[in-house]
Amino acid sequence: MKNKIIKAFVPLAPGIWEALKSGDEEQIQSFLTQSGNRKGLIYLFLLQSIQVISIVLPGAPIEVAGGMAYGFIRSFITRHLSFVITNKISR
Repeated sequence: MKNKIIKAFVPLAPGIWEALKSGDEEQIQSFLTQSGNRKGLIYLFLLQSIQVISIVLPGAPIEVAGGMAYGFIRSFITRHLSFVITNKISR
């Protein structure tokens, strides 16, 4: 199930898999900011959700990149909501 979610997400966000595999926060941040404000926050939400249910994605680069792209408050709220909702759904 987890692999299916990741395989479904990657085509929706071309270029994100390479950025995530590199583990480079600046490359992830660049992807998020180039995606635009709303779309980038949605990607951040989805990335955090996938990170919660999968051991494939490291959390730290996503957290740092989100903070760099959208500031601490917006990034924290987006990621925290994603974390809470994903944990509620996955139970």
